[in-house]
Amino acid sequence: MRSAKGFTLIELMVTVAVAAIIAVIAVPNFSGLIQRNRAESQREVIVSALSLARMEAVKRSATVSVAPVTAGNWSAGYQVTVGGEVIKTFPALQNATLQSSASSFEFNSRGYLSNAGAGGISVLSYLLASDLCQYERDISVNIAGRISAIRRTC
Repeated sequence: MRSAKGFTLIELMVTVAVAAIIAVIAVPNFSGLIQRNRAESQREVIVSALSLARMEAVKRSATVSVAPVTAGNWSAGYQVTVGGEVIKTFPALQNATLQSSASSFEFNSRGYLSNAGAGGISVLSYLLASDLCQYERDISVNIAGRISAIRRTC
């Protein structure tokens, strides 16, 4: 009699069942990873806009500002400008909001924040839905122009 090669139906069913169990466990972990990466990338865009403004201020020896496209509404998008010239415009955020008591962030020719708030620090708050609050950050700029992102408490 010849020996058969291949898998039996039972072996195939067990393999499919194990793969299904692993997929059910892994899918929720991927959604959290995607949400975290989306929040981090949006936050990094905000920090890069502030860094761009600071570098351009030093490079051009002029005052460069980061301000919302629509006055007072940071969530609708923001732009980097120098003397009325728009250097770069950043689009509105997706599923997030930005809030700040500052109407703009202005960097002088030395890279210092020229319109610092109370205590020499201006803050731009990156906010998400309540179930994603662990990814929220306060992006602060001190009077020396140093930009940092600090985790907000839920």
